[in-house]
Amino acid sequence: MSRTVYFYDWADRVIATFDYHDVTGLALGGFGIPGTNYYISASAYDALGRVWNSADAMGDSTMYVYDDATGNLLETWVGTNGTGATPGSPKGTGSNNMAMVAKHFYDTDRDGTGDPRDYVTRSYRVAAITTTPSGANLASDYTYT
Repeated sequence: MSRTVYFYDWADRVIATFDYHDVTGLALGGFGIPGTNYYISASAYDALGRVWNSADAMGDSTMYVYDDATGNLLETWVGTNGTGATPGSPKGTGSNNMAMVAKHFYDTDRDGTGDPRDYVTRSYRVAAITTTPSGANLASDYTYT
């Protein structure tokens, strides 16, 4: 038997998920022990309600940097220690191990209008990282024209 418990913030966004894999011996309403009874994943949101930090059950963090003017995703960062990170600066001022792994571009002048595009026109991996810090495979290279 398994269960999943979701925790929400004031804006009704999921901020944490407890995925139970062993409910043996848990009292009704009891949470149990992280790692023994359940795994935790969590998300943090910026002032505009966008996910900027997502931590999985293995301890890997994925952070996102957005263009403040358009809201478009600009960069993706991964690591296991986000000390000092902020929504606009995953590397921050702390001694963390966050590394940029992808950069996204939204060309505005390809169609001659100069209007901003709301979809990625180019994306590339900027770090030679093929696995997350905990060993999970990364597989996402894109090119759009």
